[in-house]
Amino acid sequence: MALPPIVVSIFRLIAAGLLIVYVQQLIIPLVALYLIYKRRAGRQSLQKFKKKKEMTEQSSEVIVPYSGFVQITRLPAEVLTKIACYLTIGDLVNLEQTSRFFRDVVNDDELWKAKVIQAYRTQGYKIADELKQIKPDYPWRVIYAAMSLQWQFYCADEGWGVIWKRPEYWWTSATPDSKFGKTLSLENRVVWWLHVFRSVFVAPGTYRLIWGLQIRPRARSIQNVEFSVRVADNEHLDDKGRPTRLLLSSTMLGREATGAIIESGSWVEVEMAEIVIPAAASAENAWQMILLEAKETGPVVKSGLNLDYARLERVDGQGKFDGIKITPYNEVTGNQLLLSRLARVPRLGSNGNDDGMEQKIAFEQVRRELADLVNKFEASSGLVY
Repeated sequence: MALPPIVVSIFRLIAAGLLIVYVQQLIIPLVALYLIYKRRAGRQSLQKFKKKKEMTEQSSEVIVPYSGFVQITRLPAEVLTKIACYLTIGDLVNLEQTSRFFRDVVNDDELWKAKVIQAYRTQGYKIADELKQIKPDYPWRVIYAAMSLQWQFYCADEGWGVIWKRPEYWWTSATPDSKFGKTLSLENRVVWWLHVFRSVFVAPGTYRLIWGLQIRPRARSIQNVEFSVRVADNEHLDDKGRPTRLLLSSTMLGREATGAIIESGSWVEVEMAEIVIPAAASAENAWQMILLEAKETGPVVKSGLNLDYARLERVDGQGKFDGIKITPYNEVTGNQLLLSRLARVPRLGSNGNDDGMEQKIAFEQVRRELADLVNKFEASSGLVY
């Protein structure tokens, strides 16, 4: 039997009310849980933001964004000295002129002491240190400069071997243009066998071979003279049991350069070649024994050549040099003049304090003292032959 419509309507209203009550009891807790979760998530996000901000502020106090030249002055002195060790002499001279700060960096004694060790290794440092003990008032900068000028060998010195050194061929003559005061002169006398040579000890490194010479107007066959550098090759011995010599560099002047020297009518410096002298295999000493030579033994007469010196000028880190460069003595502005600017020490007042003045060191005296030390080293090594 069907229920009356009014009863059905009442049942529907009761069911709808029960459903509404049930949904309210279920939904309200879920909404509350959702709101609590959102609130906690918001707090955590805010805490993360604050922590990140604090870390950013702390790091900004330690790391200052690079803003240019001024920042390098904040580096420790040890770091600046280490960096400066990799600069060439020309770079250091230019750096010195930029500011008072860098002038102090370049004049630091520890820098030049490190440069001596870097350039001339252990044996060179021993020689330089001995000179420092003899002359404690010489800064290491001056000693480095003197070491750089050490490998200049005057041909009128007794250390050279000369074939046919007798009055009718080669002889030693007074020459005002030479710093040594004397030169090895052939003038217009003739020889068939031209050979001038010297064995020397040199620190490993990159050098430029420079000869100081003069060619007379009536010179004969000088364009064919070979100016060479050889190093002892201990792995190969000659018939007398001595090391053979490995050629490092060989240069001939040629007609054009010879003509230019004659036309100059004066003593000139001739830059001939760039040489890399390797370190010796000895664990005790890295210096190498090398042979400097001027030689021409062809079947023609030679005359008109005068020799002042041979120099190995250290050029580590400088630009590559190719070809021949001729410079009259009165125009020489190379490494010697540059390094002579470094030969300055403070002049102390009567009270022992630096009065700000400077005195120039007698540079030739420093060079001679170093030469004496090197000669002692060569004599005691037993390697000169």
